[in-house]
Amino acid sequence: MLAGAGVYPLPGHERLRSGIEAMENGGRKEDFYIDLSTDQVLTKKAGVAAFPVPAMSVAGSESLSASVYKIRNSDRDVVGLAAQVTGNVPDSLGEPVPAVNWILMVPSRGTLVLDQERVLPGSLIPEMASVQQGTVVSGDGEFAGLNGRYVQAEITETDYDSGNESRYILLSTRVWSEAE
Repeated sequence: MLAGAGVYPLPGHERLRSGIEAMENGGRKEDFYIDLSTDQVLTKKAGVAAFPVPAMSVAGSESLSASVYKIRNSDRDVVGLAAQVTGNVPDSLGEPVPAVNWILMVPSRGTLVLDQERVLPGSLIPEMASVQQGTVVSGDGEFAGLNGRYVQAEITETDYDSGNESRYILLSTRVWSEAE
């Protein structure tokens, strides 16, 4: 078998550049992009997962929805998949509040889980339709043991030569190790 592997080696898979930037105050920044016109793999569907009613429902009628997208690095190369899971969960008073979580899966690097905190009113940057923020909840592989925050923004880019517009979701993470 070893001799056969030397004659017929397994194909090499290119590991794409991650686009990690070191930050001045410690930690690192990494941006992930989702092209809304081409990167949706699974559309939102009510009741994607059969979670127990007491855990994810206030009145017994709420359900989760999920979307799965390809994720891209800053060079717009596909580097993995992202699942956005949304639903209503009870707050401390038992009232339903929206919950949004992102799960980013980057093969050979690991998985990163993000939890959205709140929606910021209005737009801080004219090109961005909406901006949300949240925390890094957990991760494994390269993302294990990291603390941090993220910002989610919808960006519209216009190609002035052709007049075509592209819409992206930007997930910009700022993380540092638990030791920092």
